Amino acid sequence: MAALLGTIPWILTRDPTIAVIIAVGIDLTAFLPTLRKTWDYPSTETPILYASNVLRHILALFALQAHNIATALPPSQ
Repeated sequence: MAALLGTIPWILTRDPTIAVIIAVGIDLTAFLPTLRKTWDYPSTETPILYASNVLRHILALFALQAHNIATALPPSQ
């Protein structure tokens, strides 16, 4: 529901940048419990998981045709 709030500024301003920033902020907030669990129980996560995520994000950034906040922020989170 909170992610849908990001569409309101997009509709009003016709600029996706604000909507992307709001959606990424909400996504990062939702990631906090996972970060806390990993901090408390580091043995439950494998290094290959982190390495594959870093590789995935790097490849996603290289695949972009246009580099701006609206396109680069989601793959870099």
